[in-house]
Amino acid sequence: MPEPVRRRIERNLLDNTQRCARLQKDIFEICDALEAASASYVILKGLTQWPRYVSDPRLRVQYDLDLFCPPDSIDDARDAVLRLGYDPVEGFEEFPIDHLPTLIRKGSFRWRGNYFDPEAPMSVDIHFRYWDEDTERIAVPGLDCFWSRRTGHAVDGRTVPALHPADALAYASLHFLRHVLRGSLRLCHAYELAYFLHASAGDGAFWAEWRSLHKPGLRSLEAVAFHFAASWFSCCVAPEAEDEIRQLPDDVRSWFEDYAASPVESLFRPNKNELWLHLSLLGADGDKRSVLLRRLLPSRLPTGPGLSHIAESEVTSRMRWSARLAYFRHVCSRAVHHLSALFPALTEGLRWWLRAKAPGAGFWRYLLAASIYHFGVFVFVLLYNLYLLDLGFREGFLGLVTSAFTLGNLAGTLPAGWAAHRFGLKRTVVACIAGVAAASALRCLVVAPPALLATAFLGGLLSSFWFVSVAPAVSGLTSPRHRPLGFSLFFSAGIAVGILGGLAGGRLPGWIQVMSGMSIPAQAKQAALFAGCAISALALLPASKLPLPAALPPQVRIYPRSPFITRFLAALAMWSFAAGWFAPFFTAFFSRHLRASDSQIGLIFSSSQMFQAMAVLLAPLVLRRFGLVGGIVGMQLAAAVALACLVPGPPLLAAAAAYAGFMSFQSMCEPGTYSLLMNHVREEQRSGAAALNFLVAFLMQAASAALAGLSVARFGYPPALAAAAAASVAAALLFRRLMRKFA
Repeated sequence: MPEPVRRRIERNLLDNTQRCARLQKDIFEICDALEAASASYVILKGLTQWPRYVSDPRLRVQYDLDLFCPPDSIDDARDAVLRLGYDPVEGFEEFPIDHLPTLIRKGSFRWRGNYFDPEAPMSVDIHFRYWDEDTERIAVPGLDCFWSRRTGHAVDGRTVPALHPADALAYASLHFLRHVLRGSLRLCHAYELAYFLHASAGDGAFWAEWRSLHKPGLRSLEAVAFHFAASWFSCCVAPEAEDEIRQLPDDVRSWFEDYAASPVESLFRPNKNELWLHLSLLGADGDKRSVLLRRLLPSRLPTGPGLSHIAESEVTSRMRWSARLAYFRHVCSRAVHHLSALFPALTEGLRWWLRAKAPGAGFWRYLLAASIYHFGVFVFVLLYNLYLLDLGFREGFLGLVTSAFTLGNLAGTLPAGWAAHRFGLKRTVVACIAGVAAASALRCLVVAPPALLATAFLGGLLSSFWFVSVAPAVSGLTSPRHRPLGFSLFFSAGIAVGILGGLAGGRLPGWIQVMSGMSIPAQAKQAALFAGCAISALALLPASKLPLPAALPPQVRIYPRSPFITRFLAALAMWSFAAGWFAPFFTAFFSRHLRASDSQIGLIFSSSQMFQAMAVLLAPLVLRRFGLVGGIVGMQLAAAVALACLVPGPPLLAAAAAYAGFMSFQSMCEPGTYSLLMNHVREEQRSGAAALNFLVAFLMQAASAALAGLSVARFGYPPALAAAAAASVAAALLFRRLMRKFA
């Protein structure tokens, strides 16, 4: 070492050797006083750290004595220490601490810049708890067992009460973690943990006992502390501890990938990146808000340099003014620290959220392809029935066309699952986009009823490949922790694109008529339909570069079989039949029954899409509050009520609101039913489960559309809508009965 550094270390070691001898004498004096007062206690850390946490007690800095006392001994312990001449330090009453006011012997000691000064007085902290759950908002199970497992620890020929070795490790880990989460890191705590882990890595008996004594929640928090120690000091880690580190939540392990060194860096450059680790360890949103506000906007003035260690008779006026000035400087420095760290903390918080929650680039490319494809499809779907009406067809035939399309969906579902398995998802998605665009264009060229039904069937068959590929594609392009957000973004983006597609589709025929001079509405709608087909085909550009998973091995079973699948498909069948009753006749209902114009229908459609987007974003809150099954049933019943409001044929504005409500509640069900299905099948069978899901849904929607078309033609819209509302109520009750055990 350089000579000045070597001399400094030698001087510190000499001072600390003298200080340790003096502190040991004071500690033994306090132990004698506590035993004389019959006060039960254990020593936390301190002298009990050697030899497991440090090779030589002289190499460990110690400023205070930490004791833990049970409630029936804590007052006796405090009084015994007070009788030895210690006095409480005031001014910490409002701060979250785990011990009684600190006790210290006041004298004439002056701070001289030496952290190892042999004359520096020792303080005593009498703890009444091991962990401050109210402040950290993290429950730690099993702490109440520490006291019953206490043992003795030999110190210089004397045995002092101490925690069981496994519990002492837990307390050292929690103590270190508390300092990290509060932004007050002391590196010596991490080093002592690293020393212990390294020295005990081969002690299988200790780690087996440690695992048997500590509950999973406690071991998980210990593993966070172990992760810090191993990251900073590259110590050896026992297999049992390594296993606990591997089992940490994905968000916590991701935090270590990005910010493991941040607590050390904060000693030189202010940051609050430990806050994102803290939030990752919390569950309830209220706890997260409390911690976030406390750390970003501190509500208490800090403590600072004072005269608490000096006897009142030794304090002069100059010392008081000097202490006040030092405290003022300290408050200013802490204010500057928090202000300078606030903006970087918010910036890093956004980055962390995106890093922890946002899917990768492959997902965004898939979402772009899906958005382009959906935009063209929405334009086509909005205008196609209106185009057929302009050609002279009526509701009965529209129902047959919809049934043919749905039967095509039905016929293509199982082949779609086979194609994804045989050729891989990428080829399946690309072929689907190209095929749907071509089939849709063909549907605009034919006018004979048989040809219209045949091309509708073909379009439905090819479209089913898209529906079946969505689940495995999103799953393949997202990690497990990103998958919920991936599905949420996919559904929300689809609805948002529907808003734009509805607005564009409602006005596109008029724009074409103005620009081209077409006088026949059917011709303008036909041109708009071709434009929608061309837009869908543009999705081939991003789709051709998707990093989708390859084909599955032939021996992998695609379709799941279980009692859950049987019950789920039965409940889904009834709901699909009820929900599909009115959907094919939305445009015809508003055009012929309520006399709405094309632009009004487009506006209603787009508005309903906007409400659907908001509803889908709210769906997770509903599902979290009422559970998957309860939330789904409630939303199905709400959809039935909204559909019933359309029965009397209300004014256009009220009808638009009822339709928006029906579609919103129906859309809110989808994340819930989809999550329920995916939660109960193995990952390799998700595409098969999705295929079965759509197979049943398409089959029931085909039957529903055909029956609804005939009922509207024979009885009119009010009776048909009343039947659809009643069927929706029945579907909700059946879903609740069949799915109750899987809630």
